[in-house]
Amino acid sequence: MKRNTVPIPGIAMLAAPAGEPGRGPVLGLDDPRDRRIIADALRTLLRERSEALAFAMRVAREHDRPTPDANDFALTDIIRLARIVERAERVGGAVNEATHEGMR
Repeated sequence: MKRNTVPIPGIAMLAAPAGEPGRGPVLGLDDPRDRRIIADALRTLLRERSEALAFAMRVAREHDRPTPDANDFALTDIIRLARIVERAERVGGAVNEATHEGMR
């Protein structure tokens, strides 16, 4: 698929896909505020997807249909990403603490 390079007023070019070379992510794991935002968003997404799966399974059972595939709800991917953010929080917190100690 060819990328549309026509500029649109009011749309920043920084909104390019993350896979594009030379572009960085909008939020990073280096900033504790960004990590909290990402962690909160992942927790919310996991809760919503879990509830959607439970609802879909209930509807399928009530209508004698096959239950949906849990993989379609990407719960394991969300959990994996949440663990990455948690790990960055632990490591980042330790690095930030060491930096503050070194500045004293």
